[in-house]
Amino acid sequence: MQIYPISDRSKTDLISEVIIEQIASGTWHAGERIPGENDLANQLNVSRTSVRQAISQLVGQGILSIRRGEGTFVNEILPEDFFANLRQLFIMETPKYLEVQEFRKIIEPSIAYYAAIKADEKDIKALGDSVEYQEECARKKDYKAYSKEDVNFHKLLAECTKNSMVIKTLEIIGELMDRAMEHTTAITGFTNGVKFHKDLYECIKRRDSEKAFNIMCEHIENNIKAIHKKKEKSACKEDNNHNIDHIKPKKS
Repeated sequence: MQIYPISDRSKTDLISEVIIEQIASGTWHAGERIPGENDLANQLNVSRTSVRQAISQLVGQGILSIRRGEGTFVNEILPEDFFANLRQLFIMETPKYLEVQEFRKIIEPSIAYYAAIKADEKDIKALGDSVEYQEECARKKDYKAYSKEDVNFHKLLAECTKNSMVIKTLEIIGELMDRAMEHTTAITGFTNGVKFHKDLYECIKRRDSEKAFNIMCEHIENNIKAIHKKKEKSACKEDNNHNIDHIKPKKS
């Protein structure tokens, strides 16, 4: 794969992209030394400083490594390395509660669909046990325990798919959900969550993948609507407080 010069408007990120393309295309293999800073700068028509910054960025991401006195080398990138970097990104840039729910709506209905197709008897029993424990937590009004088991239920669904990428992704989302789910439960209450999870469990037992997909959509959409409603109520309350303050008589 030929390297083409980068235009003047390009920055460090574009240099990083070129390096990644060289690796992804197989031009530079794992363990191989890449061209030096001067060579790259000349080929890309950029400054050596920009190349150094791009390399430093990729070293930080675990894509390259620098060996003192030898040069810069391509690391072997394993799937778990990618997910580790993704986890770090989520920790640094924690999404808002609503964004977590919207992200879930994009992927979790399909997870429910494939869970209904691929779950084995052990998986189904684990889901049933989780639903029973959620019902117990709801009876005790234990929001914290219920929220944790809610997250666990969705992780169990991911495991039912038998897809390693899905399972890893839900593990990462689970870390976000751990922080967001208690907040969501406080808004939505226990009743709807337990009902949806029980319905999902029954669908998976019956191998009804289409119904499982639809129930998961409805489940997450219910959370999204509740969060929107809560935000609207909070906004109205702030407006009312502002209006009240505005009409209060001034103290003499």
